[in-house]
Amino acid sequence: MEKMPNSLSIAEKINLTRMQLERGLKVMSVHELYPTPKHLANRMVDLARLQPGQKILEPSAGTGALIESILRVDPDADCTAVECEEVLFHHLRKTFPNVKVLHDNFFITRRLESGYDRILMNPPFLHALDIKHIQLAMSLLSPGGRLVAICADGPRQNDILKPLVRAADGCWEPLPIGTFKEAGTMVRTVLLTFQKWHS
Repeated sequence: MEKMPNSLSIAEKINLTRMQLERGLKVMSVHELYPTPKHLANRMVDLARLQPGQKILEPSAGTGALIESILRVDPDADCTAVECEEVLFHHLRKTFPNVKVLHDNFFITRRLESGYDRILMNPPFLHALDIKHIQLAMSLLSPGGRLVAICADGPRQNDILKPLVRAADGCWEPLPIGTFKEAGTMVRTVLLTFQKWHS
């Protein structure tokens, strides 16, 4: 399994990522990309309690780990994915031809409408972007909709996101240290589940 040296430029990392994808290797790092481990992606899908006919969003699609787990449960899922990195966008479109994949930035796109029944996400953590991405995702849920997400286990996340999750009778579960070790980081993370009870 290959790791990208920290000294590489973003362009060099993207080119190396392209080669890794072509060879079928797991991508380790593309500008703050930390793919969701398969066992965790499967667990997130289980927690989402997917039902046939639901409208599903994966707004930080990356290498497609969550999409793969979603389609394992429901191969015909009505799933929309968003990915801003061009190489990964093309990889997702090729790998998941039945998924609507948008080449866009989730936080600024105007191509999404509210009303998603399920949202599963592993957003970027840099500069606490996970907070803003998760808050935006919460606003896109339909009444009764369910969000399952990973966030950093930092003071800002605990101050801002944890009360929202608790108020919705959701779950705030710190994950074991080293959950993302294979992706090249030891950042402390949380698995959260949020249910939108009202419109």
